[in-house]
Amino acid sequence: MSALLQSVVNREFGMPPSTDEVNSARADLNILLLRCLELSKDIARMHNLLKRLAQCANAIRPGGKARGKYRSARPSGSPYRWQPPLARRDHRRSPANPRSKRPTRSELERACRIALMEANQPASVEAIYDRIERRGSITFAGYKRPFRAIALVMNALVKQGEASLLKGSGSRRWRWEMEARTV
Repeated sequence: MSALLQSVVNREFGMPPSTDEVNSARADLNILLLRCLELSKDIARMHNLLKRLAQCANAIRPGGKARGKYRSARPSGSPYRWQPPLARRDHRRSPANPRSKRPTRSELERACRIALMEANQPASVEAIYDRIERRGSITFAGYKRPFRAIALVMNALVKQGEASLLKGSGSRRWRWEMEARTV
């Protein structure tokens, strides 16, 4: 404990750490790295166990017939990509599952276009997102990164000549180009 107290006192006076302090810190770091490696191995073992449990749970259909072993139809370099057919089916989007329904690209473009027109001034991605949310024209529930999707759509509108990009002080803002709509 006195070595720790001495190192704190040395830091307060601006003195560099001693070799003993550096060696002690290096040993602590090595111990932590070994623990991290052990935890990673434990996590991988738990993942494989859960995967096998899911296979067993999906092995019997509601009708009582055994399904047997399943293999992925496509080859995969990662063992974590394989999923039983039921799990793959659950991830698919369908009209019956509106919670995961994601707006089409044209719907997002239209919503961004309207939000930018209503802004009457250069708008950031956040401002466009807020306007779309307030208006309720689309929902971003199906997006992992809605700001990225909006930025991609806005860049497409710039390429089409409908908007212009203004860069300044690390922020990007878009402005509606009125003359683009009158041509």
